[in-house]
Amino acid sequence: MTNPDNPSNWSDPTYQPPQPSEPWPSASAPDSAPETGYTYGDPSTYPTTTPSQAPQPYYPTQPGYAPGQPYGQPQYIVAQPTNGLAIASMIVSILGFGPIGAIMGHIARKQIRERNEQGDGFALAGVIVGWITTAIWVVACGFFVLAIVASAGAATGAG
Repeated sequence: MTNPDNPSNWSDPTYQPPQPSEPWPSASAPDSAPETGYTYGDPSTYPTTTPSQAPQPYYPTQPGYAPGQPYGQPQYIVAQPTNGLAIASMIVSILGFGPIGAIMGHIARKQIRERNEQGDGFALAGVIVGWITTAIWVVACGFFVLAIVASAGAATGAG
């Protein structure tokens, strides 16, 4: 026979607790009614562990629920706002105002780090496109200046 006080027997599927020798009392009977002789079983067969020592059931968590929250109270995750300057930086850079968009992107990235906002990808795109647009403008202006110098040299050499 197994010992009912041993917690290792609690997980034994073949374990059968001892049956009370007397029938269960009615709902109106107190814990121990000396006039009827009914009791709720032999107290010596009760487990001696406290509830904190008893094995705890495992309840897997569902997505959207915090581990300590009961089911029915979902944990809402609030998205961080997107930095508006990051979006403006990308738009201004795409429109061709390179240095303005790049500088706005650098400022937006700093704000995103300080304020824990979203939009770092927009700001980085604004910085990259802004400096590429600036480089294209510089090269285009260089070709324009070379064309003017070449045409001025050709005009003075012809006369």
